[in-house]
Amino acid sequence: VPDTSMSVDRPVQLDPKYARDGLLGMGISSLGASLAVVFTNPLDVAQTRLKMTNELLPPTAPRPYSGMLACLADTLKRQGIAGIQRGLTLAIVREGSKNFFRLGLYDPILIRLHPQVHESPPLCKCFIAGGTSGGVSALVCNPLDLLKSRVQADGRLGAKEVAGGSSALTVMWQMVREEGASSLWKGTGISIVRSAIGTAVLLSANSVIKKSLKDSSIPPGLAVDATASALASVILTYTINPLDVVRVRLYNQPVGPNGRGILYEGTVDCVAKMWRTEGPLAFFKGVIASMYRVAPHCVLTLCFIGMLRREACRLEQQRLDRLHADEQTAALKLSVR
Repeated sequence: VPDTSMSVDRPVQLDPKYARDGLLGMGISSLGASLAVVFTNPLDVAQTRLKMTNELLPPTAPRPYSGMLACLADTLKRQGIAGIQRGLTLAIVREGSKNFFRLGLYDPILIRLHPQVHESPPLCKCFIAGGTSGGVSALVCNPLDLLKSRVQADGRLGAKEVAGGSSALTVMWQMVREEGASSLWKGTGISIVRSAIGTAVLLSANSVIKKSLKDSSIPPGLAVDATASALASVILTYTINPLDVVRVRLYNQPVGPNGRGILYEGTVDCVAKMWRTEGPLAFFKGVIASMYRVAPHCVLTLCFIGMLRREACRLEQQRLDRLHADEQTAALKLSVR
């Protein structure tokens, strides 16, 4: 609502924090990520399965898939559309809820670290804001991450099918029954580190690149959003892929009667065994598949968020303009009297 103490002939300027701060900004972040995952879920299925190939086998062991396209083709042939979109409902819920915090908290935290909204924040503040929002989202939403990983990994070549199917509820109840409720937070440590680093890298790189593109010939708006997010996603992929591989292994390892993992005792043990058995390149398994998934997902997510924010700002500005016009009309009627 416009400030009535201002002159009625003075146009009302929209708050630059609008659609960035508060619940509206968090809701827009959630919706943007949910829309993006509809298009990128098949790539996520492929990269999850590739990360699980030849687990604790030497590098010379034959691979079930030659690459991402072969994995997608095999999955489509054996399981149909349902196979390449395995876990889509859970993925939408996961993306929406996680990015409500992960991307949604970034701007509110950054605004409080750097209240000068018309000035570009220093990189260190971007990292702090991204790391904090990413860590919070991972802690809150780790069960959804774990369930998504298990649902998508089930059905790959050489994998044991889950009894009763591999729906999210089936997998969740089986985990709770066999491993205990605390198993839903398995791998939380590596997930928090991964999400904090990934969010800090992605959003900081995106901010810096967008700032550098302001003086370029690229038109502002969607083109800048797409270019900046595409470049930032490349940096992100190579940064978090080793953490992703370890996390997927911890999420999907079988457990013994005592509820503890059979293959790995924890993050450090998983890293050590992978390094000794599979070699250092094992940490970059599925990196190209991750690139194919992460880049489109980042671009679509940040572009959808940018579009939704601009539309929200446009509608709010129209509302303010109408109120301003009504005030002018009322003032004119008073002056005529």
